[in-house]
Amino acid sequence: MQPSRALTRLRKPFTGRSLVTAAVHLYVLQGLNFLIPLLSVAYLVRVLGPQTFGTIAFSQAFIAYGLVVTDYGFPLTAARDVSVNRADEGALARIFWTTMATKLLLLVCCLVVLGLVVALVSDFRRDWRIFCACSIVLFGNVAFPIWYLQGIERLPKAAFIQLVSRCALTVGIFVFVRSPRDSLLAAVLISAPLLLSGLSALLFQRPAYPLKLYVPTFLDIRNCLADGWHIFVGSVSTTLYLQTNAFILGMLTDKRAVAYFSVGYTLVLAVQGLSVPATQSVYPRISLLFSKSPALAWNLTRDVARNILPIMALASVLMVIFARPLILFTAGIQYVDAVSIVRIMAALPFMISVAAILGPCVMVNVGLSRQLMWIYLSIGAINVLLLPLLVRNYAAAGAAIALAIAETVGPIAMFGSVWANRSRLRARSLSVPYTHS
Repeated sequence: MQPSRALTRLRKPFTGRSLVTAAVHLYVLQGLNFLIPLLSVAYLVRVLGPQTFGTIAFSQAFIAYGLVVTDYGFPLTAARDVSVNRADEGALARIFWTTMATKLLLLVCCLVVLGLVVALVSDFRRDWRIFCACSIVLFGNVAFPIWYLQGIERLPKAAFIQLVSRCALTVGIFVFVRSPRDSLLAAVLISAPLLLSGLSALLFQRPAYPLKLYVPTFLDIRNCLADGWHIFVGSVSTTLYLQTNAFILGMLTDKRAVAYFSVGYTLVLAVQGLSVPATQSVYPRISLLFSKSPALAWNLTRDVARNILPIMALASVLMVIFARPLILFTAGIQYVDAVSIVRIMAALPFMISVAAILGPCVMVNVGLSRQLMWIYLSIGAINVLLLPLLVRNYAAAGAAIALAIAETVGPIAMFGSVWANRSRLRARSLSVPYTHS
């Protein structure tokens, strides 16, 4: 039996016109979405200074735990389910409104817990206004359904909404933030893009939200939580070597060290963002193909890797060479200590891109979510064990070393897991007849 023509046309990401167009649009929009925050950071680190900017970065690292909880793996599980059921209006409405209700419930739980921690810890209580301002991002994370837009392959629309929101708030930063006394306003403007994007999405209605309404039941919400459990545990584990590094750094050293680490990490993430549009664009397509024709999904995955990974490897090498001029240009001479941070983490753009292909695109879609969870747990534990010793001896550089180790071990372990299960995965692919185009 031959696969449908539609499936055959979806085989290669760079020959299918709709996917290529979406990827190109997304690269332009996401490029601006990465550039604008860099401009904001370059301005704020100079205006606020290392101490004040470090306080905001520390608060963001703390609030990021709430982001992990409210996300709960939905960018993968819900986006996958939306992609597979996009032709079924009833199923689409059920998935969307159940996910939104679950995220709202998780948001309430997060606000209660985070509020209690800030109230009970004296060092946090002193900066409670900054923590409250940074928590705006949690509301935006719930309000803006980027996972839904990804599932129906409307990411350029999501990126455009985010771009408009970021531009508006960035103008506010340049106009109204003038000194360290404006730190509260700066924290609000930095944290509000997703919330503004969510409010803007309401005006567009479709396809930002399905037109059909569905009232979730308790069983729907319970099943939603159960479906995303392994991904959620994995997300919590990745937090042990992402936001936790800046958080522990602030607890064991000072806010200036957090500022140096955050500036370096921001540059690394900006470079890593080169691969984000491609992986985000193909993820729903790969999810659909794995449910219909696994062999074609493997072809698509290999094509993505061949096109993305050499570019990211080159980007990592260039970061080592040009780390100093990058820091001096974006942050200024007072952040020269961040040069070593960038060089230590220079391999991250390549390693994270490998992990983005092996983890979400492959392991989540071929039934290896449990193995992925244990990989994240293991490398998260390694990071937490190494972090106090490295931070006490090397401060911000120690946090960067711990992160570099974790992000290197992760994709190696993912490749090992896929390779160990290659026989079962090959048998699954061959069970669905296909032909090459």
